[in-house]
Amino acid sequence: MGASGRCRAQSRADTSSAAKAVRAQGSLRVQGRHGAEFPLAQEALQLWTDAAEEGDFDLVKGGNRYFRTKEDELPILQHLVEEAHKAGLTQVQLLDAAQVREIMPAATGPFLGAMWSPVDAQCQSEKGTELYTRRAEKAGAQIAFGVKVTKLIESCGRIIGVDTTAGRIQAGAVVVGAGVWTPYLAKTVGLDVPIMPVVMSELETEPVKPLFEQTIRAFGFGSRQRRNGNVVVSAGLNAKVAHGVSLADLNGLRYWLTRAMSFRKNLKVKFDLARTIEQLRHRSTLSTDLIPHVSPEPTCDRKVVHSALGRLSTVIPELQGAKATRYWGGLVDMTPDGLPIIDGHVGPEGLPLITGLAGHGFTLGPVLGEIASDLPLDGATKRDIESSGSRVTRARSTSPK
Repeated sequence: MGASGRCRAQSRADTSSAAKAVRAQGSLRVQGRHGAEFPLAQEALQLWTDAAEEGDFDLVKGGNRYFRTKEDELPILQHLVEEAHKAGLTQVQLLDAAQVREIMPAATGPFLGAMWSPVDAQCQSEKGTELYTRRAEKAGAQIAFGVKVTKLIESCGRIIGVDTTAGRIQAGAVVVGAGVWTPYLAKTVGLDVPIMPVVMSELETEPVKPLFEQTIRAFGFGSRQRRNGNVVVSAGLNAKVAHGVSLADLNGLRYWLTRAMSFRKNLKVKFDLARTIEQLRHRSTLSTDLIPHVSPEPTCDRKVVHSALGRLSTVIPELQGAKATRYWGGLVDMTPDGLPIIDGHVGPEGLPLITGLAGHGFTLGPVLGEIASDLPLDGATKRDIESSGSRVTRARSTSPK
């Protein structure tokens, strides 16, 4: 089902609730992305803007700001500005501290400057998800909650359906967008998809007076303020993420080892004994029996997000003393290069994979919906996902095509 509202195939989802499952902060960010994602993000932001004419999900086009709090961050932000300009985002620019305060008067604390994009936006993520769910149903999609897909069914090199906990569903094509559980489903047709599940943490404060409409990213904190005054805080750039180590980490280790070593300071690992015991009991590390019927509630790293709130309060002093009222963690499907897997030509025919969104997926959701419709029905998409300059990764197959 695409963002424009078209629906050329019926589908069933294996989620528990469209609204309750939302973990996204709600930032609709274009700037600060890899060049391969810029065109997708720009189109997606326009689709979000168009969708706001159909339903209210608190869309605010306040821009996005990357604060610079240390001198050694300047080369990184300069590079990001150059990449944005190459993609045609000429509005993205570096500002000094005085220029930043003209746009965000509440930023009275110490900092050196910021990278500024006036085109970015934010919204209430659960409301946005509900809008697209309603669109899908109106267009003819059948959505089933609490139903788990257990197997992809292949015949003569083509997907013909799926087995689920509610029975078999015949289908000429199946789009796999199962996040951290994608490797388990892909394995049922012999595909290896290198995904590492990590947990990112966020908190939300009590309502405070309106302080900023921009979304904020920085080394050590990220934030946005909702219309009701609540401030959502994340750990920002170079955030520490948590990962439960189990035997499943042996899958795709050759892709992951170098990357894991390079960001080891940002990776908090803990041996997942319960998961490992289950893997041994099933004599498998990727059996779909290991997929929980209801996704687990990840543990929020409160120390990390409280530190982020403290850093944010240094830049915006009026947030000092704001009390956190809600905490949550989200399972994020990381890939070895940190970019999505968008592939319609790996494994059996009729099996597009859209996964490994690495925390980028909420913004890209509308355009990914269009691609999810294009790939199985047209065999291709007009979006550039395979150009020589693109680093969008491909799944690795363990079975011949």
